[in-house]
Amino acid sequence: MKLNPDCIRAILLWLEENQQIDAFSGMGNKIASFQLPEMMNSTFRPEDILYSIKLMVDEELLEGTPLPVDGACHYIINDITLSGHKFLENVRSPDKWQKLKLANSNVETVVHDVQIESHNFIRNMNIYNINVNQANIALNDASVNAHQIIKEREES
Repeated sequence: MKLNPDCIRAILLWLEENQQIDAFSGMGNKIASFQLPEMMNSTFRPEDILYSIKLMVDEELLEGTPLPVDGACHYIINDITLSGHKFLENVRSPDKWQKLKLANSNVETVVHDVQIESHNFIRNMNIYNINVNQANIALNDASVNAHQIIKEREES
């Protein structure tokens, strides 16, 4: 089976536009992969859509659960992950998408390069959060030390 980056992009764009968030659970409404070709009014073959979903679940662009149906493995799509949203931000613009595809003769490289950009962004955000947490811990420790000094001075 060949990778179809246009199909991956189309699925993510469609899900972002059409998947609703449940106000109670905060989760996206669940969509079965075998329903997508009809829901999207897609020109992509159903097997291309299913394969693209499998790859996106494997690469953690989508949160999905395997669903065996009639001997085939479909998926319940729960939501687009943060990595999926970052990937989509990098390929949303049709002009940028075409430039990315033209710049890379191997379209698989386009998907891989955008995934690397997305993972690097998330890693940097995690490092930033760790640094902020460490600063908060240091401030908390300083505050505790200041309270102890004040208490000792009051007692003496």
